[in-house]
Amino acid sequence: MGTFEKMKIVIANLASPANPGDHAILMGTLKLVKRWLKNCEITLVTRAISHKNKYKDLNCAVVPSYPDIDKISMAPILEKIGHIHQALVNPLPLYRAIAEADLIFLAGGAYFYSYRALSPGLTFLAHISPVFWGKVLQKKVIILPGSFGPFSSTISKRLFDYVVNRSNVIFFREKISGQWMAEQYKDLKASAAFMPDLALYLKSEDLLLKRTGNALKASGWIGVTIRPWHDRKKGLPPYKDELKKTLIHLHSKFKYKIRIIVQVQADDKEEGDEAVSRQLAEQMTAAVGSENIEFHTQDPYYSVQEISKLYRGCELLITMRLHSALLSYICGRPAFVVGYQHKAKGILESMGLSDLYIGDSRWIQAEDMIHAIERQIPERSNLTNQINTALNRSRQVIDQAFENHMDEILG
Repeated sequence: MGTFEKMKIVIANLASPANPGDHAILMGTLKLVKRWLKNCEITLVTRAISHKNKYKDLNCAVVPSYPDIDKISMAPILEKIGHIHQALVNPLPLYRAIAEADLIFLAGGAYFYSYRALSPGLTFLAHISPVFWGKVLQKKVIILPGSFGPFSSTISKRLFDYVVNRSNVIFFREKISGQWMAEQYKDLKASAAFMPDLALYLKSEDLLLKRTGNALKASGWIGVTIRPWHDRKKGLPPYKDELKKTLIHLHSKFKYKIRIIVQVQADDKEEGDEAVSRQLAEQMTAAVGSENIEFHTQDPYYSVQEISKLYRGCELLITMRLHSALLSYICGRPAFVVGYQHKAKGILESMGLSDLYIGDSRWIQAEDMIHAIERQIPERSNLTNQINTALNRSRQVIDQAFENHMDEILG
């Protein structure tokens, strides 16, 4: 690919840096773009503009999404409805950024889906608006590797149709989404191709703290991340209870201690990952004693580097959070994944790490988890080699896919 100097790039649809997984995707995206598009000027479009200072080390301009979700995101639902106008006041920052840009990238991840049966919310509309303005202003639009669907709302699906039909390149990060795209859009005009999740473009040195402090002892520790997910098969105990049984068994049989890590902090500590993680920590402490349990959270939230330090401090992990696993792999630690959407299964299959996907949170039970993990524990050194091979292959595929399609876009 040729060198393109001083191009202006917009990277839109960024979530909050409070989610280290989303921020790892952004870090990988910037590393990729800056490698191939030399000396480009980058503007980030985020729906969490109140966290603007967290982007300052990235040397990018930052503007709010439109609608500006951040103005009403933390309000109670009725108050949110009453203040929708605040999110709709000013489209100019996004418009100007796109008007000045040479290329529009939509950030990778999993945000083009809907579980609402009715109309989509403002967040979904904020994901559409960069494409709308991009086409009005005749800009090239590239969707970076994502997972797509499911769509419970017909309106959301039609809006996604609009995005697909007005984009120039669409990258999917796992074959399940790729197959779905092929079935849904048989006359697709855009180029569509596989590209691994862009967090995988990072290397271990990218995840190091500038001041490391004391490293945690990894040997003999299992790390755990969990998130609330209520779509459980009727009649089965909650997933958290099955996880607790699994951890008690691993502690009893292998003498593992447990580090429970909150990957995504919420402002309301009674909800989200924080609440369910704290409940699990309390139950595990009662079951195996406080000397065998650590609970890790941080206010307001962990950076990618900070949470990676925690993952390095574990011998292995069990996680519902996909990017807990991907960051763990980059840090040299095997992670077993319990999925809640198709993205986790699809991404691990695409990486050649299917054995590390141990089941669906909707129906997995303790005996399934125990069997899958115990089978792999004696193979940890082989797992590490497999993971390193998968990471190197993923980075090569990312480079090749980006180079090929940027040549196509830029001529």
